[in-house]
Amino acid sequence: MDKYKLIQEQKALAQKLILTDAIEESNLIAGASSVYTHDTIISVIIIYDIKENKVIEKKYTIEKEAMPFHKDFISYRECPALIKTYHALENKPMIVFVEGDGVLHPNKMGVASYFGLIADIPTIGVSSIKSFGVQDGDAIYHDKEIFAKILITKENARPIYVSQGHRISLSTAVEKTKTFLLGHKLPEPVYLAHKLAAKIKGGLKVSDI
Repeated sequence: MDKYKLIQEQKALAQKLILTDAIEESNLIAGASSVYTHDTIISVIIIYDIKENKVIEKKYTIEKEAMPFHKDFISYRECPALIKTYHALENKPMIVFVEGDGVLHPNKMGVASYFGLIADIPTIGVSSIKSFGVQDGDAIYHDKEIFAKILITKENARPIYVSQGHRISLSTAVEKTKTFLLGHKLPEPVYLAHKLAAKIKGGLKVSDI
């Protein structure tokens, strides 16, 4: 792993991010989540119909992780499988909620930003862990710039950190996240994707790994 080369690539990619609203309205939204077992990644994307209030499509990919864990390069580890899963979808959503960070990253290239940029889709990063920046009130800053907003979504639960991925403003990312908080800590599309990923992981046999 050439860390210097990856950092330079991240910085270059970050210059291509669109951090204003560029959303094509649709009834369909998506949730994306990845879980691991040994060195295998399970990436899930579900498509949720807002009007019908139900999941209309589920796709997942199981394959060897693209690279070992490194906190600054999670996008390189998770996105190959996520992109493969996204391209397998029959229905394309207007927004994808991604379990992970967007611009809340030293080089503004968390998994939600990388995925959104490669797939050219509006994305929102939703994370349960503050991985970067300094908290001040309900926001996470770095060099006086807001990188994420903090939301308390459930009583007695840790907050979530909402950041822009691609083709969305921070205010819209927060608004959309609040809209789909339907009783769980995570917004419904991410909750459902994570639940399915965990279920698939629990059903894996040694021969599947």
